[in-house]
Amino acid sequence: MDKVRPLALLFLWRLALNDSVGWYKELKPELGAPDRKILVSQGLISQYKQKREDRPAKNPPALRIELTEKGWQYLGENLTDPVNARTYAGADIFGQFLTHLARFLKNKSLSLADIFLSSPAPVNPEPVDPTPRVKAGLLAFIQEHHREGRAIRLAELRPILADLAREALDSALLRLQKERFLVLSSLGDDPSQVTQADKEAALWVARSPFHLIYLK
Repeated sequence: MDKVRPLALLFLWRLALNDSVGWYKELKPELGAPDRKILVSQGLISQYKQKREDRPAKNPPALRIELTEKGWQYLGENLTDPVNARTYAGADIFGQFLTHLARFLKNKSLSLADIFLSSPAPVNPEPVDPTPRVKAGLLAFIQEHHREGRAIRLAELRPILADLAREALDSALLRLQKERFLVLSSLGDDPSQVTQADKEAALWVARSPFHLIYLK
């Protein structure tokens, strides 16, 4: 369905704030027959002739316009669409809107600040256990590099799992050691064995650095 033109959208808001229905001659802004025909074809309004009880019986039936359920849905789904701001009717419609808003706030025991100053509550996603990912990464590394029975340096593993936070990776390795899936080992302090990359990648437990991983 095509977007409703700004003036026609303002007309729909007038109907919404007028309890969905009104006599055409009393509805502002005035909307011409071609625009009303489009709204009818889109299923947003219905229009029909009806006798007015507040007018002399000799008067012909008057045109009555009603906002349909589809019209209500359209307004709800297009709240940010621009309306025509070059008509005096806009100020009156805004005043009606504020009246409805005041009634809503009172019924719900809310303040204006509750609407305009509130922010959505942050959604805290459930933490994901990195252990299965680390386990799979270790097995894949061993298979790819034919390292069965040999040590894996943490300096080799960390770049592969770089998207994991360091704390998450360390926690997963310690858990896998507790589950007897692997053993963490140290290269000691021998400078011929411990590279700068080994030092930076080391997993520290208390005051002891671990540089190597052996799978059981």
